[in-house]
Amino acid sequence: MALIFYSHFSVDGENNLFFPKIDNLIKKLTDKYHLNLNVRQRSYRLNTKKEPIADLIVQKRVGSPVFDFWLFITTPNTHKFNTAAKPNQLETTSIWTTSS
Repeated sequence: MALIFYSHFSVDGENNLFFPKIDNLIKKLTDKYHLNLNVRQRSYRLNTKKEPIADLIVQKRVGSPVFDFWLFITTPNTHKFNTAAKPNQLETTSIWTTSS
């Protein structure tokens, strides 16, 4: 069984042209989860330091000031689980899901 940890949450951007609330949240998540690492740094962190890496997807809803955030976490064991599992054994697990 493979575990892909993720979190999904939504934030109201408050109909501001530049969405400062969203920009600040992205900066906080970038600092907390090291989202600004390049490919070489991510590989070193995951394979040598045995620390998780993260990816963030942010999407604005059409015709709405609401933004959806998906944070995906890859652990040092994710690849091992994925290669050992058969395709029909793969599943995802949410570490938390909230909506605001």
